[in-house]
Amino acid sequence: MTDRISHRGYWISFNPKPIPASCGVDWDWWHDDYDGAPDGNDNRCGSSASLEEAKAAIDEQIEDAA
Repeated sequence: MTDRISHRGYWISFNPKPIPASCGVDWDWWHDDYDGAPDGNDNRCGSSASLEEAKAAIDEQIEDAA
């Protein structure tokens, strides 16, 4: 895993996964308060194909929550 990049209260990191598991989504992102608890219904995390797509996904989540 590489260094984290901050974007609007979220973290993004490049985390290459083994092929074929990656499916081209090697950029992981998550909110600073995300805890990952399965019963928390917290969807403030994800994986994207590029840094730009990760930032766009974060922006969309923030807009949807507003």
